[in-house]
Amino acid sequence: MAEPQTDTEASTPATGHLVVVEDDALTREMLRTSLVEAGFSVTTAGGAAELEAALATGDADLVVLDLGLPDGEGLDILAATAPEARPPMVCVTSRTDEADRLRALENGADDYLQKPVNERELTARVRNILRRTGGRLQAPEATRFVFDGWHLDATTRTVTDGDGNLLKLTAGEFDLLLVLVRYPGRPLPREWLYQAVLKRGPRPNDRTIDVLVGRLRRKLGSQGSDSLIQPVRHVGYRFAGTVQ
Repeated sequence: MAEPQTDTEASTPATGHLVVVEDDALTREMLRTSLVEAGFSVTTAGGAAELEAALATGDADLVVLDLGLPDGEGLDILAATAPEARPPMVCVTSRTDEADRLRALENGADDYLQKPVNERELTARVRNILRRTGGRLQAPEATRFVFDGWHLDATTRTVTDGDGNLLKLTAGEFDLLLVLVRYPGRPLPREWLYQAVLKRGPRPNDRTIDVLVGRLRRKLGSQGSDSLIQPVRHVGYRFAGTVQ
């Protein structure tokens, strides 16, 4: 069995790791090229077995799935796994049967596109799904984190410096910091942060997350280009510090 291949455009920061599953080599390369140029890290797979190998790494944020595979049926793959137990999936197929589209959506497909695929449309839809879901974000089981001289305890909801002095944070500031340190280096979509921190989506002209980020930067003494919390253009924020 061929190993799935991963590519990232070196000059463009990746905004997520995608798995493109397509049995036709020319179509697979076309999709890979367009998504890499859009800034994604892309693993390609030619069938169900290679998809399984790619998903086993646990780092896929989204799957672009062809329904007709030489060693499996895409609709069966969707039906076999609960949506919450796998990354978001976008189905791409030449099938025109409305029943296939409905079955895919009923089994948890996040989107459904017919071939020939408009590359810009696919990229836009992938980005929208990742903004909404944050991809496959799995929080670590740890409850204590150390970063840049600070100690965060999720159980006691406290942040202290190296001398044990307590950093005064509001509930919202603590919740945002906890989310950020749980996913260090990971671009976290703004919409996902609203759900994870505030348990709601953003409202018109809502800058709550931006305000919380500003407050955390000041309290942590982390400003400007050296800030622990850095903006990611068109996405949201990422935690740039080293977390232990």
